[in-house]
Amino acid sequence: MNTIIGHRCLNCMTLLDKDKTECPVCQFDNCTENTQDSCILPPGSFIGKSCEQERYLIGNKISENGESITYIGYDNLLNIKVSIKEFYPFKMCTRCEDNFEVKVNSGCEAKFKYLKASFLDLNITLKEMIEKIDGNSVDCLIPIFDIIEQHNTVYVIMEWMDLTCLEHYLNDNGGIITWAKFKQPFMSFLNSLSNMHKNGVMHWGISSETVFIDENGHLFLDRFSTSEIRTAYSELEPELFEGYTAPEQYNMKRWMGSWTDVYGASAILYRVLTGNVPISGTLRNDETDIDFSEAKKQIPENIRQAINMGMVPNPENRPTSIDDLCEKLLESVSTNTAVFNIDDQYANEATIRINTSNNYIDMDNKSKSKKYLFSTMSITLIILSIVFWFVYDYFINSPTKNASEIPVQSQNNDTVSNIKSENRIPNFKGMNIDDINQNSDYTDKFTFNIQENYREDIAKGIVYDQHPRENIVIEPKGTVTLYVSKGSQIIQMPNLINGSLEYATSILDKEGIKYQVVNVNRSEVAPGTIFRTDPQAGENIKKESSDTVILYYVPKTYNQQSSNNSTDNSSEQVDENTNTDEDSDINSDLDNIEDEQSDN
Repeated sequence: MNTIIGHRCLNCMTLLDKDKTECPVCQFDNCTENTQDSCILPPGSFIGKSCEQERYLIGNKISENGESITYIGYDNLLNIKVSIKEFYPFKMCTRCEDNFEVKVNSGCEAKFKYLKASFLDLNITLKEMIEKIDGNSVDCLIPIFDIIEQHNTVYVIMEWMDLTCLEHYLNDNGGIITWAKFKQPFMSFLNSLSNMHKNGVMHWGISSETVFIDENGHLFLDRFSTSEIRTAYSELEPELFEGYTAPEQYNMKRWMGSWTDVYGASAILYRVLTGNVPISGTLRNDETDIDFSEAKKQIPENIRQAINMGMVPNPENRPTSIDDLCEKLLESVSTNTAVFNIDDQYANEATIRINTSNNYIDMDNKSKSKKYLFSTMSITLIILSIVFWFVYDYFINSPTKNASEIPVQSQNNDTVSNIKSENRIPNFKGMNIDDINQNSDYTDKFTFNIQENYREDIAKGIVYDQHPRENIVIEPKGTVTLYVSKGSQIIQMPNLINGSLEYATSILDKEGIKYQVVNVNRSEVAPGTIFRTDPQAGENIKKESSDTVILYYVPKTYNQQSSNNSTDNSSEQVDENTNTDEDSDINSDLDNIEDEQSDN
């Protein structure tokens, strides 16, 4: 296919002169024959419309995986460059040459429909999350402008950003970044990742190829995909990253969750600080520490410990959340407090350096340091005296204070710290919500706000997150929000054939599945039974969604109902007394139902 489209280079979207085909910026010849894969959208084609104008110009392919293809593109309405991701699981479909329609392979219809819905839901969630949450809270994510359903697939329109893959950046810049320089952007990255997890979005593909960096050193996370290509046992072509992929992604018997991204983030930090790709977790055990080699001297001990914990092969022994990983990174080895290392470029004559190996303090300016130390000790003693007087006056001399004004009450003069520890929030993550509600040690101390969400990776009833986090002290009966999994939203369609209508509807109502009844007169089928369903038994269907099950039902007294000539929203009557083909009649009925639904 020869392509000369508009006046933009299809490789970089630079505006070209009318009579020019070779781009002066990237030297791409826009008149050359397109020899790219026949699976891709032809460069120069368009998707979407705005005011009858073709909106998004498709350029050359940027990347692909087993689930999608990403192109460079151009928004003709906003006059900006964009990136366009197309849902295209190439193992399940082909592309029609005449109209670019995605044609699903025979036998893959149900799986394709499910995967497309999952891809759509993921990107809608990302788009809404970025729009609703404070931008600084998820600033490692690339904004999504638009989502389009066309050509029997889904297109995600994202902001174009001039970013460099972290792996390429490291290779071009000496292979290593020190912790002092990487700390600020990496902690900001982890903060975004934590907020993303709290909104129910996991990545499960964090690696030096999916993390990008801009000219200011800010980190971005891209190439989000559904969970199907993040496991080695997927029906799709899996996209796993050796050294970064957590061991549970190779084992279908283990759950994946926020701890899976903890492994990937820790592996990123190891790669940046050491210059080496981590050894695969499948080749290590929990007792085997990560090898830091020559870089060990340049990496603080608490950082090495945090990386080791974050990359423990067994997920049960790994930090369960990004917040846990952040705490480990900011923890001092000896004092269990947050530490901050001052670079030499920020040190001055008043800087006190502590030599931990010899246990002495080396002061560059002794006289100034002594005065500074004496002043500091004096002020500290004064402050402690004031605090002691206030506490004594508050708890001893004011016994008649209103109970609502006292955070913690005691009738046996326990210390304040002991009293507060009684209301310290435990770690509820991984526990069953029924066990929590039935435990008076919890219900007597806390008020629980339960937020239930479908999670494909976590069993029903299991707490996968909480707020506030564990070890936070709150008032008696203070509120703790628990995020509880409702299990998988996808279930297999039950076998309802030959069952009664009452039985079938009770099963579907229990699962929260919408249905529509089509009354059909079939002489060879026992009256009062279901003789066909769509989808059929065993096919996947989503609970509490727009998916609708069609029940083909033979009434007990069909002729009396037929003469009524009335239908409602959940039941439709079809007369099939003529000797026509069964499947043709049923498919025709289904087409009519779908037409009515689309009209509504």
